[in-house]
Amino acid sequence: MSAAKNWNSDLSLLAKNGRLIVIGSPHVKASFYPSELIFREKRVEGVAVFSSTKEEYAKMAEALHAGVDAGWVKPVIRDEFPLKDAALAHHEVMEHKEPSGGKLILSVC
Repeated sequence: MSAAKNWNSDLSLLAKNGRLIVIGSPHVKASFYPSELIFREKRVEGVAVFSSTKEEYAKMAEALHAGVDAGWVKPVIRDEFPLKDAALAHHEVMEHKEPSGGKLILSVC
């Protein structure tokens, strides 16, 4: 699903001083209320991961793992699919109409 479809839901989930990192969706117009950012001092940042070097990828992965271990990165997982059901997971991402309520995970094990 496009990030723009969940802007308001995603922003409402952020704590004070929270950040919403947008990866992709470069050609999608997004609409939200600035007050959602202002009053709780939230931030939206765009990331062009495709232009990152191998070293930058490694640094990002290290930071994410450290955040999960420390408890300040708290992924919300809505559902998990085995890799054999990747087509079903993709369909769910593209057709889900309500705020996501979490990420979909493809399990490769």
